[in-house]
Amino acid sequence: MDELGRTYRIGQIAALLGVRTSVLRFWEQEFPVLAPIRLPSGHRAYTERDLRMLQRIRDLLYTRGMTIEGARQQLRIPANMSAEEVEERKRKLEARHRELAEKRRARSARRKGSNNVFLLSILQDLQQLKQELEQEGRP
Repeated sequence: MDELGRTYRIGQIAALLGVRTSVLRFWEQEFPVLAPIRLPSGHRAYTERDLRMLQRIRDLLYTRGMTIEGARQQLRIPANMSAEEVEERKRKLEARHRELAEKRRARSARRKGSNNVFLLSILQDLQQLKQELEQEGRP
């Protein structure tokens, strides 16, 4: 453990951050950058680096009000990026988001359109059946 520096148990981290231990376990699942060390006993041991990352996640989610996905994207930004690079990356992400949303809308419209074609064919079949029944003298 000495090569890792100071380590913390999950209860200590929860108390420092003011969150429940279940929140920390949830964040581990949602943020791949979090990977506490597992002790032979199975307990988690968080390093100083983990603590800093958890503080940043807490700030993004609780103080800045970001979503989990927004915080994930923010954490992918290297700390040494300039403000211009961050803005350019943000513009690209937003453009990609708009592109994907448009593709989803188009797929949804195609599905709805194919449903309409299918329903129209059923309607035509029913109308034809009605005509045949009427011709046979059935009401």
